[in-house]
Amino acid sequence: MKDVPIQVRDATSGGSAIKADAELTVDEMEKRMVIQALEKTGGNRTKAAEKLGISRRTLHRKLNQYGLGKETQAGKEEQS
Repeated sequence: MKDVPIQVRDATSGGSAIKADAELTVDEMEKRMVIQALEKTGGNRTKAAEKLGISRRTLHRKLNQYGLGKETQAGKEEQS
């Protein structure tokens, strides 16, 4: 467990932790973590990045990588 990032270790102690599944790839787990962070912060990307322990720029790249960039922006615009 020493090699597991603290965010992942801490997530296992919370009630809303992402359930580890042997069928999920690292990318799928990461995508779920990004989505969950955005949900918990009400779509605030700066706060989501802080929660994940990554820069806002890295979060932006991950959103694009997982095809979430436009989707999350559209959802934010609909809420306005």
